[in-house]
Amino acid sequence: MKSWSHGLLAASLCLSLAGCASTPAPTSTPTPDPENLPEIVKMPTSEKVEIDSVRGTKIQAVLDLPADMPEAGYPLVVFAHGFQGSKEESGAFTDVAKGLAEQGIASLRLDFPGCGESQEDFMAYTLENMHDDVASVFAYARANYKLDEDRIGMLGYSMGGRVTSLYLSEEKIGTTVLWAPAAADGLKSLTSMGDEETIRKLIEESADSGVAAIRIWNQEVPVAHDFLVQSAQAKPMVNLSAYTGSLMVVTGGQDNTVTKAITDPIFEAAVNTKITTHLDVPRGTHSLGAGEFGNDPDVQNAVVEATVHFFADQMK
Repeated sequence: MKSWSHGLLAASLCLSLAGCASTPAPTSTPTPDPENLPEIVKMPTSEKVEIDSVRGTKIQAVLDLPADMPEAGYPLVVFAHGFQGSKEESGAFTDVAKGLAEQGIASLRLDFPGCGESQEDFMAYTLENMHDDVASVFAYARANYKLDEDRIGMLGYSMGGRVTSLYLSEEKIGTTVLWAPAAADGLKSLTSMGDEETIRKLIEESADSGVAAIRIWNQEVPVAHDFLVQSAQAKPMVNLSAYTGSLMVVTGGQDNTVTKAITDPIFEAAVNTKITTHLDVPRGTHSLGAGEFGNDPDVQNAVVEATVHFFADQMK
């Protein structure tokens, strides 16, 4: 206690004597030169958006924008996911969107009715409604952002590949990538849900109730009667035959859902494209490396990288 008191006294004396310690004179902070300020680094952004549908519902989507908008406007890619999928597609779509943003390309990926974060019932999952939602997404992009109309693309996976193929006649889509696309005409693309005779019988039986039960991936799934009817009537090959843009088709060598019998005719039909590229991944299942049904990061990364590269190269 004694030593503490002496220390305190010494400190007090020191502070009271002018010669004991000097107080530094205040200094002024120099005004920064505006020309030498560090440049603010812009980064790509990703945000959830809600888009009005023609049905009066809200479409849940994610908008990814690159760091800067080119003078001509944003190049844009719209994503269409698969049956019971989502705008993330187990991270594969998310990774492509990120890669595109780094290449200066904007993207919008949406949840179709009854999928992902959609608030609609899965009975609204029909080809016509999905077509309308893609149109609404394009309309939203044009209403809110300046787009480079010469650099528009679409990515469709599985049933989303069917939706994308059917949409090619609606827009000037310069670049298209289809992952394991269910793009055969009529009911040929639905073989994983049953043979053509079975599906047609389901169509007849569900005419009154509006609901049919298909069997896929070892489980029974209720679908809309209209989904089956519209699938039977759809002719995506007509659009693929007339398509004049750049086309890339990705298939999995182990895909038992969308088989070569469904995808091979695409290459015979797509005779008017600027370029047609086929990436076949020998050990790829229908998920192409993504998700619990075929988790293979190497396959997923290869598909993602090839997709980003193709869009970046063709949308220069």
